[in-house]
Amino acid sequence: MKEQIYTIPLNDAFSKNDGCSLCRLFNELETNEIDRITGAAMMEPNVRVETNERGFCFRHFEMIANNGKRHPTALIIQSHLEEITSSIKKKKGIAALKKYIEKLDNDCYICNRLNNIETSIIKNFFYLYSNDENFVKKVDAQSSICFPHAKLLLKFAETELHKKETSTFCDKLSEKLLGEIEILQNDINWFCKKFDYRYKDEDWKNSKDSIERTILTLTGQYPKKDSKS
Repeated sequence: MKEQIYTIPLNDAFSKNDGCSLCRLFNELETNEIDRITGAAMMEPNVRVETNERGFCFRHFEMIANNGKRHPTALIIQSHLEEITSSIKKKKGIAALKKYIEKLDNDCYICNRLNNIETSIIKNFFYLYSNDENFVKKVDAQSSICFPHAKLLLKFAETELHKKETSTFCDKLSEKLLGEIEILQNDINWFCKKFDYRYKDEDWKNSKDSIERTILTLTGQYPKKDSKS
């Protein structure tokens, strides 16, 4: 099957077998969005209007603040604060002010962008899955997938695949999840045993990061380590 612009990122992501391929792909897209918003796109009028109105969630504020581009970040925040000031002055009464703050608190320019991109990516995933045997082989060869992205694939499978394809896809995904959980469970079990004096001299095997890997599989997020640990 001839590659198109929308198939290249998926084929690239699933060409590797190192953790959840969709996590890798969406993390890359998220980083690209951070670079875009603090780069040339910052000066695009339509983008600036939307970032002023929507603002960002904590995660994306943090990523923007830590990307090393302090001046562009300050300019984005400056005009966002001006928009907030103007909006608050127009709100009369507790109900209007409460509604505005709740809307602002639940909004994020980058989250909104990523949600739209995510939908397109997953639809393209199933297009490839139905039409490209090589892509199916890449998907089948994956050793792991996080639960949030498994949930996302199952949600779209029912509408993007034929009934027979959906059943087969679900069975494969279930088998993959169980295989991954079995590995994690064995590693966690061994990690716990290492705190028993009878096993203190035994090798840790692959269990040292089993807590973090389990959290990553179940949530799609690798926990930050305590600096004290």
